[in-house]
Amino acid sequence: MNTYDYYKLAFNSIQLEKAHLEKMKCINRGLDGIEDNQLEIKLTRKIDLIDDSRAAIRLKAIVGFEEEGPFLFDIVYYGECVLCDKSQKEKFEEYSYDQIVPLLLPYVRECVSSTLARMELPIFTIPIIDVIGSIEENKDNNSLNKE
Repeated sequence: MNTYDYYKLAFNSIQLEKAHLEKMKCINRGLDGIEDNQLEIKLTRKIDLIDDSRAAIRLKAIVGFEEEGPFLFDIVYYGECVLCDKSQKEKFEEYSYDQIVPLLLPYVRECVSSTLARMELPIFTIPIIDVIGSIEENKDNNSLNKE
């Protein structure tokens, strides 16, 4: 049995070609006197069309503890999306915008965990996200343009 027969794969019309860390600010407060606080995650996203088949995308993630807690990260990841299916041009910007979190959040997760290890802090796991549910919940309220 191959994987495709067991689990139908849905392919999308865009491909992430480049991804890199654009900005990172982190604060290490250490573990002394820290209570069991809830990890906070705030995500904002931005898209800039380069042309009709390329888009620059950004995901800003604030991860950690705003007030009291062992750390706080302010991270911006940059990526470039390319349209693979030219028949989808009219939906390219909207689709790319919707895919920013699923495409760039894995990079944020890795950045946070590897940096926490270097800061001699325990790994705090960023929870798994329901991407479809999150897109619906955040259609109009989380753009970097509003900052």
